[in-house]
Amino acid sequence: MSFDFCKIDTVVDYSFLRIDDQDEVELMVTRFHKKRRINIYYTNSVLSNQINSFSYFDGINKVDRAVIMIPMSGIGLIHELGHTFGLYHIFETKYGAEKADGSNCKVSGDLICDTPASPNISPDEDCTFTSKQKDENGDFYRTEVGNYMSHFFCAHCFFTTEQYEKMANNYLNSPIKLW
Repeated sequence: MSFDFCKIDTVVDYSFLRIDDQDEVELMVTRFHKKRRINIYYTNSVLSNQINSFSYFDGINKVDRAVIMIPMSGIGLIHELGHTFGLYHIFETKYGAEKADGSNCKVSGDLICDTPASPNISPDEDCTFTSKQKDENGDFYRTEVGNYMSHFFCAHCFFTTEQYEKMANNYLNSPIKLW
């Protein structure tokens, strides 16, 4: 898989300098989205200072949902590409909380077994993760602050093997081909 710049456009509409809510996301997509491409929009602020990036989960599977919005700094781009290609946060609870020992990793958490179970707790200012939170078995969590899907924007540096495999499979099995 490779990526190319197809086109760079400048949106001269200052009302999109800040994307404050989902309605504004939808408005921008409706007005400017190019189908069959991953559209990346740079703006000053996206949804909130804590979030400050956005993409549709599994966007490569829909002709008009391969959309990423990030701040001008570019922080969060790889994380949002992960969502676009079908990855959840490592602290995901949509399918239930993953146990710290990973014994339910295939049916809970981020549904990936080579990422450690993680609570949604931010690391401290030097990117150290410490938590006294325990899972339902009373076991302590450990996490990988360096994983792109951790949402800890202080130490991103890797995806796991299973995360790469899931993204590649989602890309190869997508009914919408972006090339």
